[in-house]
Amino acid sequence: MEKNKRSTLRKKIVGILCIAAMTASLATGMAMSVMAVPEQAATPEIVTEAVSLPQYASTSVMDEANAIQITLGADLIENNRISLNLDQDGATYVISGSNYINDAYVDTTITVPGRTTVHVIFDGVDIKNDDGEIGCGGSYGTVDLLDIRGTMNVYTKADSTLAFRTCSFTGAMNFNSYGEQSGKLTLTNVDGEAISFNEDINGPLFNMFGGNVAFDVGSHNNLPFYTKYNMSGGTLYLKAFYLPTNFVLTGGTLINDVMFDWGGPARNAAGQELHNYTVTLPDITAPTAITQMGGSAWSGLYTDETGEVTLWTPETFTTNDEVYYFYTADTCYKLFMENSEIVVEKLDAAVHTVTFNMPDGSTRLIQIYDGGNVELPAVPEGCTVAYSTEDGEFDGQNITKDYTVNVQQFCPIVIDGVVQEPVLYGTVFTLPDGQGYADQNGKVYTERLVIQEPMTLYTVKAAVKENESYVAIENQEDIRAYNALLDKGVSANALLLNDVTMPSDLIIGNGNNAYTATFDGNGYIMTVAYTDESANAAAPFGVLGSSGVIRNLHVDGEVIAVTNAGGIALSANNNARIENCTSSVNVKLLGNSTQSGSSIIAVQAGGFVGGSDTGVYFTNCLFDGTVTHASVENSLAYLAGFSGYATNGSNFTNCLMLGTVQGNEGDETSAFYGRGRTSTLEAYYDSSLTFTREQGNGLTEEQLSGGEAAYRLGEAWGQVLGQESRPRVGGSRVYQINVYADCKADTVPTTAYSNTNADIRPAHQYQDDKCSVCGNFEDGIGAQLLGNSLTIDNSAIRLNVYMGLDESVQNPEETYMQFTTPDGKVEKQYLRDATLNTDGSYTFYCMVPAQYIHEKYTVQIFAAKGEGKIYHCSVEEYLNTILENKDNNAEYAAAADLVQALSNYGTYAKAYFDPDADPIPMTEEMEQLSIPDCRPNTLNDLPEGISYYGFSLVLNSQVTMRHYFVVEDPALAEQYNMKLRSGKYYMIEVDYSMSELRTDKLIRVGDWSITCMPLSYVQAACEQSKDEKLIALVKSLYLYDNEVYTYNLNKGGE
Repeated sequence: MEKNKRSTLRKKIVGILCIAAMTASLATGMAMSVMAVPEQAATPEIVTEAVSLPQYASTSVMDEANAIQITLGADLIENNRISLNLDQDGATYVISGSNYINDAYVDTTITVPGRTTVHVIFDGVDIKNDDGEIGCGGSYGTVDLLDIRGTMNVYTKADSTLAFRTCSFTGAMNFNSYGEQSGKLTLTNVDGEAISFNEDINGPLFNMFGGNVAFDVGSHNNLPFYTKYNMSGGTLYLKAFYLPTNFVLTGGTLINDVMFDWGGPARNAAGQELHNYTVTLPDITAPTAITQMGGSAWSGLYTDETGEVTLWTPETFTTNDEVYYFYTADTCYKLFMENSEIVVEKLDAAVHTVTFNMPDGSTRLIQIYDGGNVELPAVPEGCTVAYSTEDGEFDGQNITKDYTVNVQQFCPIVIDGVVQEPVLYGTVFTLPDGQGYADQNGKVYTERLVIQEPMTLYTVKAAVKENESYVAIENQEDIRAYNALLDKGVSANALLLNDVTMPSDLIIGNGNNAYTATFDGNGYIMTVAYTDESANAAAPFGVLGSSGVIRNLHVDGEVIAVTNAGGIALSANNNARIENCTSSVNVKLLGNSTQSGSSIIAVQAGGFVGGSDTGVYFTNCLFDGTVTHASVENSLAYLAGFSGYATNGSNFTNCLMLGTVQGNEGDETSAFYGRGRTSTLEAYYDSSLTFTREQGNGLTEEQLSGGEAAYRLGEAWGQVLGQESRPRVGGSRVYQINVYADCKADTVPTTAYSNTNADIRPAHQYQDDKCSVCGNFEDGIGAQLLGNSLTIDNSAIRLNVYMGLDESVQNPEETYMQFTTPDGKVEKQYLRDATLNTDGSYTFYCMVPAQYIHEKYTVQIFAAKGEGKIYHCSVEEYLNTILENKDNNAEYAAAADLVQALSNYGTYAKAYFDPDADPIPMTEEMEQLSIPDCRPNTLNDLPEGISYYGFSLVLNSQVTMRHYFVVEDPALAEQYNMKLRSGKYYMIEVDYSMSELRTDKLIRVGDWSITCMPLSYVQAACEQSKDEKLIALVKSLYLYDNEVYTYNLNKGGE
C-alpha cells in the first residue's frame, strides 16, 4: 500500500507559483540617478421672406442648470474695479456676493454689449458704487453700475440690491419672475444722493413681466426720462420725483410713490391715463387671475380669496355712462358708477376669443363678451394694415364667435431720398458684400435687413467688426460721404479700414449737431494737414457730444488755427469719450486773446481737443506731438497736451503725456487740461517736461524706458523692452516681475519689468535630485531617492527604497509610495507603514517574485501637494552591483555565490512563467545535480470516503505545500479542516520558511499521516516531469537553497 501511494505521488506533478526568499541582508547604499471690404455699387436685391423675430432677437431661454457662475470677490478686481462683461449671447449668468471687499465698496460695472441677449439671475447680490458725485455740471468720478446696450433678462432668486450714482441704458431690461420663491430686486441711489442716467434719446426699454422690483431713486431724483416703461406683470414699486411720460401699464401690481406726475400718471397701451380702484368681484372664493383689462392682455394680477383686487383703468367714473370691462378666464365683468359708488357686475354673456396673428409672428388674444366690439391692434404710424379671417375682411364689430385674424402690415420705405412702394412686414433686403444701409437712427445694416417699421435708409459702404456694423472708410471720398450722412442727421458709426489722409477742407461732424456716433480707427493712422492760417478753428472732428466716441485712432500731422485748435476735435462735451487713441499732431495756435469789457477772452489749443466741458472721458490715450502758441507775448492762451480749456470735470484714466507744450509769457501751459478742474486724473507725464501748471504723476527716464510706465498704465498699453524707449497704446504687454539673486525660497526679490509674465530666479543646482544651493527637491513636491537595497529574509525577496522627504510631505495618512510591478499591478505603502531611519530618511519596500528579479519596478511618491518624480529600481541592478564589486569588498565577496544563485533562480523563474519563452539550457552543475532522497512518508489508512490525490509547491510570500484529497462528503472535509479546491477536491496547506526547505513536517487526517518537505517536490519534479523549464527551475531553486544554507553557516547561522 505504501508503495502504491508513493507511485501515485510521483505522478501528480502540478504547477508552481513562485516567489523565493532567503535569510540574508545586504546593503550597498547605491544611489539611483534619475535623472477688408471692396466698394460695391450694386442695387440691393429685395427678397420677400417670412420672419417671426427681429434680425438680432434671441430665442434663448434662462438655463440655470448650465449657467455661468459669478461670485463677486477680490479675485475679480482689475485696476481697482470689477468689470463683468456679459457678452455670451443667449447665456445664463448667476451673480452672487457683494462688492464690499477689504472694508470698501469696489466700483463694479455690469455690461451687456449691443446685439447681445443674456439671462441674469441675481442671487443675494449687494452692489454699491459710492465713488464720485453728481453735480449741476455733470458727474465726477462716478462709475456706471449698469451699462445695458443689448438685452438683459433679469430674474431675482434671493433679495438683491443695486445702489448707484450713474447707469447707462441704451438697450432693454426685462424683469421676469424666478418662480414662487422670487426675491426682491431693489434699484436705488447711494445714501439718498443724486443720480444720473445716460440714456439713448430714442428710448431704451424697461419691461416688467414678473417678479418683484423696487425702483427707488428717492423723492428728489427722476427716473430715466427717455426710457419706455412697459408693465404687464409682477409687482413694481416706484419712488421718484416724477413719473416719466412713456409709462405703459397693462398688468401687474404697481405701487406708485411718485411725488409729481409731470409726465402724467401711468398710461395703458393706448396712451390713456390710468386711475386705480379697489373692488370686489362677486362669486369669487379663491385667488383668481385677471386675464384682460380694457382690451389689453393682462398677466400677473390676481384677486384675493374674497375677490378683492386693485384695478388701473382709464375711466374716472365722473358720469354714470362710463363703463369699463375686464375678464377672468371665462367671465366678463363690468365696472361702472351707481349711486355715486363704483360697483362691479358679472355679465351673463358668453365670452369669445379673438386671436390676432401679428406680423412679427406673435399672437395676441383678446376676450370679448357676446355681441361686443374688439379694438383692432395698432400699427406703427405711417404703416397700412389689412385684417382678414377665413370669412373675409375683419372689422372687429359685433363678435358672436371665436375668430383667428391674420394681420398684414405694409411699411413705407425711403431709400436715398426716393420713396419706394410700401413693403410687407418681414420683407428682407439682401445686400452685396461691402454695401449696407444706415437708417434714420444711425443704425447700420449689412448682409440683410428685415423690414419691420417705416424706414428712411441711406446706401453706405459698410464693414463689420466684432459683430457690429459700421460705415466703412478707406479714402477721402468715403470721409466726405460719411460727413454728408452726418449732415442729414444720421448719426451712424464709422470704421477705418486702412491709413487715410483727412481732407484739409473738411471737419467731421462740424454741422449744426454735435458728433454723437462712434468713430473706430481700428488701429490705423489718420494724417491731417490743416495749415490754413486764416482758419479760426481747426481739428479733424467738430464737437463731440453726448455718447460721441472716438477710439482706436492714431492721428498724425499738423493743425493750425487762430483761436481754437485740437489734434482730434474742436471740443468734447457731455460725457463724450476718447479711448485708446494717440495724437502725434503738431498743434499750432496763432491768435491773441481779446478784451470784452473787463473780461479777457483767451484762445485755446490741445493735443486732443481745443476745449472740453461736462464730464469728458479720456481713457488709455497718448500725446506725443507738440502744442505751441506763435502769437505775441502777454496774450492769454490755454495750452495743454489733451484739453486746452477744460471746465466741469474732465476725466483722465491711464493717459500719458510725452509731447511738448510751449507758450509765451502770460500763457498757461499744462500736461493734460487748461484752466478748469478735473474729476479723475490717473495720468502720467515725462518728468523732464515743464509746464506753468503742475498736473498728474511724473515719470523718470528709467521708468519710461524700463517698462514701469507701461506696466502702471495697464493692459491697453505696451512696449517692446530693449527696442522701444517709450510706451504706446496697444504695444507688447509689460508685466511686473520679481528677480531673485538665487534659488532660495526666503530670498527677497527685486522688482523688474518684462514682456514675459514670469519671475526670474536662477536655476537649481541639482545633485542627486536635490539642489546644493537651497535644498529643493527636483521632483517638485519634496521627495528624493537616496538609494535602494535588498533584504532576503525567511519570507521573500524584499526591495527596499530609501527616500528623503521634505517636512511638507511628511503626512503619514496622505503620503505614500506607489510601486508598479512589471505586469502593471499597483501597490501602495503609506508613510505610516514605512520605517523612519536614524538619518531622517524613510524606507519603503515591496516583495519581489523570483520571475521579476531582472525586471524594473516603477516607484513614485504621492502627497497632498502632488505627484513626485518617477524612479525605476530593480533587484538585478542591486545584484549586479555586488557581483561587479566583489573583488573590492569582503562582504560582497562572501555573498557573491549566493547572489549568483539568486540571479540564476530569477532567470529560470522568468522563463518558466513566460509560456512563450524558450527553455534556457541548464548549467553543467545543474545537469550533474543529484537530488538526495527526500520522498514523503505515510502511515496508516485514510478514513473511509477520503483518498489522497497529491501535492504541489507554492512559493509566494512564504513557501507553502498543498496536499490534495478527494472527499465524497463535504462534512468529512469540514471535520478535518480541509479547504475546498473545486468539486470533490479539497486541500490542506502547510507553511515553511525558506530555511525549512529541507525540513519534514507532519499532517494528520484521522489515524493517517504524511511527513513531507518542500525538497520532496523538487525531487519528484526532477524524476517525473518532462517539462524542461520546470526541471531547470526546481534545480535552480535547490542550488539557491544550498547557497542560502552555506551563507548562513559561514555567518554563524543555522
